[in-house]
Amino acid sequence: MEQQFSSTYLTAKELSERIKYKPNVINNCLKDSVLLEGVHYLRPFGRRKVLYIWEAVEEVMRKGGAESVAALTLAS
Repeated sequence: MEQQFSSTYLTAKELSERIKYKPNVINNCLKDSVLLEGVHYLRPFGRRKVLYIWEAVEEVMRKGGAESVAALTLAS
């Protein structure tokens, strides 16, 4: 049985256009504090390039948990 994925993969620049944060803030402040590898982003083929999973990022933004809000406040 073949598994189908319906995720939208974005670069930091593309994600920054959607969430209105600069790409360097996404890569340096949000990545690995609010956005977790394997959940909110991945490194395809084990490479250096990072692709963010829009649906997972959007979900964490909508939940707005205290930890996420604190990290986003510090990053802005």
